[in-house]
Amino acid sequence: MQRPLARTVFVWLLSLVLLLPYWAPRGLLVALGGAWLMAAYTCLVLPVLISANYRYPARWYPAVAKIAQGGQQRTRDSYRRCECPWTAVIVYSDSSPARLPPELELARRLRAPGACALGVLRAVYAPIHRAELMFMQMNNLSTMISQLVMFTACDRVLVAGGRLTCLYSLMFYNVVTYSVSYVRELCLKEDWSPYVNLARHSRVKHLAMSATKIVLEWTKAVTFVVTVTFVLLALGLEQGLDHYRPTALYTAVTALYYLLTERTFLELWPPALAALRLDRLEGMEALYAGAWARTATTALALPLAPALVWIGRWRLAALLLYVCVWVNGRHRLKEATSRLREAQDVLARFRRATSAELATLEDVCAVCLGPMHWARVTPCAHFFHADCLRRCLAASDRCPICVRPYVFC
Repeated sequence: MQRPLARTVFVWLLSLVLLLPYWAPRGLLVALGGAWLMAAYTCLVLPVLISANYRYPARWYPAVAKIAQGGQQRTRDSYRRCECPWTAVIVYSDSSPARLPPELELARRLRAPGACALGVLRAVYAPIHRAELMFMQMNNLSTMISQLVMFTACDRVLVAGGRLTCLYSLMFYNVVTYSVSYVRELCLKEDWSPYVNLARHSRVKHLAMSATKIVLEWTKAVTFVVTVTFVLLALGLEQGLDHYRPTALYTAVTALYYLLTERTFLELWPPALAALRLDRLEGMEALYAGAWARTATTALALPLAPALVWIGRWRLAALLLYVCVWVNGRHRLKEATSRLREAQDVLARFRRATSAELATLEDVCAVCLGPMHWARVTPCAHFFHADCLRRCLAASDRCPICVRPYVFC
């Protein structure tokens, strides 16, 4: 029952997306390619939509009604076992027929339509939820779409008449990202040999793999130099940038959003926070950086929606709320905050080491062998970094030093 329902709703959503060019103002396809493009698009799309809707017709209303009835039945079952407030007697449905108290009967009647409507909404939204999960699994594509939607919204609100500002900005930011990733790869590279050996401890060179490695390394180097050179020439000569007039606020908002969503820069935030040596983070910079970045991106996108509605761009406002606020908050922000909250709940059982204890402690963390600027104390009086202790607890509930189970008073 669930699979045909999911396919039918997916066909309806796909039909809605493919029919959007017909609803665009002033004819989007006609404006782009004339009547021939509209005719070609119609000949290609309409047979597909007709065959898809014929294969999966709209027979899913009974299924939705059945699921809603099931939710209403579960609500009734939950009220069959109730406790009377004035007699403290439990009434079961298997016993003799007994009427519910008036307050509980009224509450059941008031909540039953809500449970029914909630069951219908969950049944209808289930295929959309699965599509969202598939969309979020494609991390690069979902990130690029959210960036494009956010930059387009900033174009309409923060730039006057800047039609191509978002495309230029996204292109420049991608060039900067590529340059940063390539420089980072060079800085972290350990093996500078252009040859590839047959085995790890062998000195025999693999000619084909060595030639491939040399070609790839030179290709990346030449691409990096050419890309940076052309970007510098474009910015210096200002050729082809007639419509690129970003404001300072637009540049600040879009740059911050890009830094908080692109994977290359997300990997640089935890080391930057670790360099600050904040004691409150306790070595969990990666968890805090992920939660803060997701929260900041949602906070940046949220104020643009009412501004778009104010200027009449309500469709773009709805798209921004759905992609950058709802989907991002429901999946990425929820995942990041749940991981951070789970780590904090695990470490809440272990007290923090005081400054006096750390001053008198002449030892290092037994897990990472790092100095003890902050630590958590186990019930067996052993000191560990909070993040190191969290990693150990994920593998075992025993102390890594004395191998005793933790006993809390």
